[in-house]
Amino acid sequence: DDRGPDGLLNIAAIADAYWVLHHQHRSAWTLELDLRPWAEQF
Repeated sequence: DDRGPDGLLNIAAIADAYWVLHHQHRSAWTLELDLRPWAEQF
């Protein structure tokens, strides 16, 4: 793959992000999570 390591999502980082989402405090929470590789341009 020519995207390199910064062009792909790391599986452990995805799991960490969802773990934080699962344990968010009820007084300040989100319904959305947008995960993108560091090198993605938008």
